[in-house]
Formats: sequence, C-alpha cells, structure tokens
Amino acid sequence: MNQTSNVKKSNSNAGGALAEVFSLAEAKQGDGLSNVSTKDVMIPRIKLLQKMSPECDNASLPEAKAGQIFNSASQNVYDGPTGIRVVPCEYIRTYVEWAPEGTGNKAPVNIHPATSNIMSKAKKSPTDNRFYLDNGNYVEETANHIVLILDDKNNVESRGILTMKSSQLKKSRQWNYMMMTATMESGGKTITPPSYAIVYRLSSIQEETNGKKYFGWTVAKEGFVPTKDVFTTGEAFALAFRQGDVLAAPEGDEPKQIASGDGPERF
Repeated sequence: MNQTSNVKKSNSNAGGALAEVFSLAEAKQGDGLSNVSTKDVMIPRIKLLQKMSPECDNASLPEAKAGQIFNSASQNVYDGPTGIRVVPCEYIRTYVEWAPEGTGNKAPVNIHPATSNIMSKAKKSPTDNRFYLDNGNYVEETANHIVLILDDKNNVESRGILTMKSSQLKKSRQWNYMMMTATMESGGKTITPPSYAIVYRLSSIQEETNGKKYFGWTVAKEGFVPTKDVFTTGEAFALAFRQGDVLAAPEGDEPKQIASGDGPERF
C-alpha cells in the first residue's frame, strides 16, 4: 500500500519536474545546435518496401510489410495505400553503378551524373534486362526526388530523398511533368510556381510485370503548400541540395553525398 502511494507521489513529482524542464527548454529552443548545418545531418531515404526488403524481416519493425512506406532515419512506417504528403524541393537523375548481385558490399561502385556517357558503354542483357559494363558491373538509371514530408497538422515532419528506378522511372517522369506544367493564378497573373509550392500525395499500389508482382508508386497533386513556413523550408532545402550539402545513405550503405554539380555525384 505504501509502495502504491510512493509510486503515485513519484509520478506526480516527475510531472512537475517535466513541466519545469519544458519551461526552461522553451526559453532555450535550438540552443547547442547553432553549428549544426545540413552537412552534419544525414537525410533519410524514403523507401517503398517490397517483399524482399530487409526491413520486412526486422523483428523490431513489426509494421514493416511489403507495400508500406519506410523512413530510414526515423524508422517510421507509413501506411502505403494512405500514403504520405510530400513537397518536392529538387530533382536529379543519376546512373548508379552496382557490382553483380552476390558480390561487393551492397554499396554503389560509382554514381555517375546525368551528363555522363556511361550508358553508351553498357549493353542490355536479355536475361535480366539490366545494362552491363565490360567490367561486369551493371548500371541503373535512377531518379532522385528531394522532398519534405508533411504531417497531418501541416508541419514539416521530415526531409528525405525518394528514388525511383526501373519500372518506376515512368512514374518519376509523370511527376516531373506535373511539376513543370503546374500553374498558380492570383490578381490576374498566371505563373509557374517553384516545385516546393505544391503538395503531392505519394501512395503505393500493387503492380505486375512479366508475371512478377511488386509495389509501385502513385502520385497525386493535393494543392498548394499550406503555410509560408513550409514554402521557405522547401526553398532552403532546395538551396542546400544545390550547394552539395545534402547527405543521404543508400539502402544499407554508408552515407555519401549527392551533389548537383559536375563530376560523379557522391551519395
């Protein structure tokens, strides 16, 4: 009985202490982080999970199933059919060179820029439809979308990099077309807004190619960004990317840098 009483008193005291800490912390918001820039933060990968994704076999991620959407940094799992609301900030196409399956360390051998002629050196295999180089490595055209994720209250929940390749390249091109043809009207003027002025919903759908079932993306325009803060955050993220300050980790690999300048992009 005394133990129960002590527990209640302890919980009460803890609640009071937390309120005091909150009050102190509120007055010092962001303190200690003044020297942390985007170069010092790893931007997560936003992945559409497939049946063979390692996350689906992770006991600590019981919600991770094929068709769900996964945030590699926060470990958040989003419902695939419901999807996520994103604000696209930048885009870059790369050609990622991989070692043959079963070899290497599962990290890209190289990441070639869109201006590279690497694809002219690759030959398509009739076996798996991949493009192989003379060194035995294969190259994948990869679309990289740099995005903000919004929560249900229209706050920026996370930044992220979302890649589309293979059968999903068509979805990426459609999304790019939606962004390029978007317009905004006000006061009798019509403009082409920046990509980070519009919110899109990305969700998952089951698809099939040559008898193989997998999950792909669907992209739908929702409307303009809800607040000035979201717009300016997207603008700043786009600028950081152009300056080469965005760091991300490819699936299961060490962080490498994405740069939009000349030469091989380094994830």
